[in-house]
Amino acid sequence: NGLRASPHANIRRASESPNHRAQALILQGSPHIQHLLPHLAQYVAEAHETPNPTNESPLGLAPPARCHPALLRFAAHLVIFLATAGVPLGNGEENSALATRLLVQYVDYLVRKDKKRLVAGYTSLIVDERVQVELYARFLASLSPSVPSAQLSPAQTLCLQWADEAGLDVSRIT
Repeated sequence: NGLRASPHANIRRASESPNHRAQALILQGSPHIQHLLPHLAQYVAEAHETPNPTNESPLGLAPPARCHPALLRFAAHLVIFLATAGVPLGNGEENSALATRLLVQYVDYLVRKDKKRLVAGYTSLIVDERVQVELYARFLASLSPSVPSAQLSPAQTLCLQWADEAGLDVSRIT
């Protein structure tokens, strides 16, 4: 890459940013896209190594990433785009697991930011139905921890309605 060989340190540093590397892999085309998810997942995972203890996950997941929310949103939307476009992710199960992990992390971000209306839609885009059910059940439990499990709070009832609209398996979630 010509930018990585630049005599200017700021250009070399910018060429290593996750955004630039993702753009470069996309522009290089089909055979290079398979390297994109591991690259993004690695960056997000490295951000998890320095957790933000003041913002714990209500879903009981790993500590939230310190990566920029826009990068996490980009990674989630890229996963959705690639799946919708039918672009093969390469490395089969490994990249499928990375795609799931990135979507789960984005759902966790949405929960922490109190974007309840969006949680069902993004959860429904996770390919693994078992992960969908487990994640959404945790989300519902986090909404009203003091309400007995036999009763649903108004917030939980509304979120279950959104889950049904998004095509989630509500009977398995509850």
